[in-house]
Amino acid sequence: DVHAKTEAGDTCLTVAALSRQSDVMGFLAERGGEELVLAVDSEGRSCAFIAALHGDTDSLRVLVAAGGKALVMLLDKDGKSCARVASQKGHVEALRVLLEAGGKELLMLADKN
Repeated sequence: DVHAKTEAGDTCLTVAALSRQSDVMGFLAERGGEELVLAVDSEGRSCAFIAALHGDTDSLRVLVAAGGKALVMLLDKDGKSCARVASQKGHVEALRVLLEAGGKELLMLADKN
């Protein structure tokens, strides 16, 4: 079951994001659909959040194609967006990919912490 989660809330897509496996992520996103792509772990982090944290633009492109604006607008438990973590880490290209999907609304999104 591609939607199964570990005790920490990780899905197979989350694990692929942690490993920066964009090809695997594309395969899983096709199989699991929006439900899998929009899933979050126990910290509220989406697979896009993890990819943004690592500056993994290849994976972000795959994920954004599957999850669109809804994915990039998700906030983790601390109220942080994937755009914020990309910015904090200095991942300009990752931020560019995210903003293409989220537009001005993502740019203006206020963290809820």
